[in-house]
Amino acid sequence: MQMEQVMYLKDIEKTNSITQTAERFYITQQALSYSLKKLEKEAIKKEYQAYKNKTNMVGKVFYGIGWCVIIFGTLIEFALTQTNYIA
Repeated sequence: MQMEQVMYLKDIEKTNSITQTAERFYITQQALSYSLKKLEKEAIKKEYQAYKNKTNMVGKVFYGIGWCVIIFGTLIEFALTQTNYIA
């Protein structure tokens, strides 16, 4: 994200007009639209990466929980078989 893109967004919010913002920054409407599209793609890419990282983290947590359940189940099974031999 570039500072000029932030300034464009703030001005569009202020003027509620892409045309006026383009005129105020002495750029064409096409250049302003292109800059905003780049900003949008960058924001979407960052959101996707954040989502991907969160899903990877959740997957790792469930993977760890799954192993804990397997180990715990094995220990319980072992303990039960040991009690049968004692009785």
